[in-house]
Amino acid sequence: MSRDRPLLPLTSNQASRLARDAWVRAEGISIPPHHMGCAFRLAGPLDRAVLRQALAEVVARHEALRAAFPLVGGSTVQAIAEAAEADLELVEVGAEAGDREARAAELAAELALRPFDLRSPPLLRAGLQRLGPDDHVLVLAAEHLVADAWSLKVILEELSAIYRAQVGAGPVPACPPPPSWSRHVLNERDWLDGPGLRRELDYWRRRLAAAGPVSPPGLPMHGPTAPRRQYLARMESVRLDPELAARLKSAAASCRVTLFCALLAVLKAVLTLRTGGRDVVALSPTWNRSTEDRERLVGWAADMTAVRTDCGGDPSFRELARRVQRGVLDDMHHSRTPFEELVRRLSPELYGRFAPRGCTFFSLAPSWRHDLDLPGVRATLFPLKVDLWTLGISVDCVESDGHLIVRGSGDRGMYDSWQVLELVRDFVTLADAMARDPDRPLSRLR
Repeated sequence: MSRDRPLLPLTSNQASRLARDAWVRAEGISIPPHHMGCAFRLAGPLDRAVLRQALAEVVARHEALRAAFPLVGGSTVQAIAEAAEADLELVEVGAEAGDREARAAELAAELALRPFDLRSPPLLRAGLQRLGPDDHVLVLAAEHLVADAWSLKVILEELSAIYRAQVGAGPVPACPPPPSWSRHVLNERDWLDGPGLRRELDYWRRRLAAAGPVSPPGLPMHGPTAPRRQYLARMESVRLDPELAARLKSAAASCRVTLFCALLAVLKAVLTLRTGGRDVVALSPTWNRSTEDRERLVGWAADMTAVRTDCGGDPSFRELARRVQRGVLDDMHHSRTPFEELVRRLSPELYGRFAPRGCTFFSLAPSWRHDLDLPGVRATLFPLKVDLWTLGISVDCVESDGHLIVRGSGDRGMYDSWQVLELVRDFVTLADAMARDPDRPLSRLR
């Protein structure tokens, strides 16, 4: 890295993540690597040389993918390399015909979980497994320090466009220079050194003062002895039928709230009925790509926002959803300061550690998916069978082909499968009741 650009500070997310890694090592806790990954089964003639070149061009375009994290003067910093070689590992899957897919799944998981050397960019790897003449599995994995889920979307879109152009199946893509990751880092630093930080700290200090800890889901712990957190997710899911999904969307519209706020109101109602608590706080992700000039940004720009809701007074679904939406608008308006920086400033005892037991997360997955579009090749998602880490209880809603899928996850060291599934089923049952009669008070939904 002799031709590196000037060193950059870490973002708040990166600094907290590396501090957490140090704490994990000191505590002797074993968790999966923090990687972002996806895999595709590719059926059809594939030009491997062109795919490799397209991957190299994507890495050359985005600074974050060329970032390394050296130790300088006792502190970790970011260094953006002028160039970084992106390799495409080719593996021949030599198992018997009936075992090839299983072997491919093993190899895909191994590649996705293989640790990165944080000093050697790019912190993105790609592997291509050849199961037959026109049958491959492509695996992409990136260190979370340099990419989030939105970044994978951008990488796949550009990989597809460049590949199509180079095989003559599409126009040369008009690819303006992407947003600068260095500028994103420096803009965050300027914000943290400016007057806006104090105003937001004052807001969040007042906002969360009476809320207490981030709300627990009211699930009993399993086992005869005190549970030990493993930070590995136990996941359960329920698919809602299209009629219920349609009723929920209609109820959201009649309440003049977004579907996100309606579903978050359902979760807050579940937590209120389980715990009897009045103030309910949930953490929800934000992509930080709200402006057009940031849509193509590759890097770990996603963040979390705490959303607090007063659920007291036995509100109806209509009233609760409107409270949630008002809170979301207020809290998102004050979300310029990275969540990890709020933790460091307001709760320093938690900084660099995992969230306290009982943290509740909620998300509504975006309508876009991770897709790969290569001419003459049919690309379908290939499941990556890897353990996922978790910081608490999470309820995630995903829209798929007219259905709504509700996924719950919890620390497998603290919750059994039936407990996580019970939370998901409570969510679905309450969502159905609230959508049918949005003016019924919570107390009559038990």
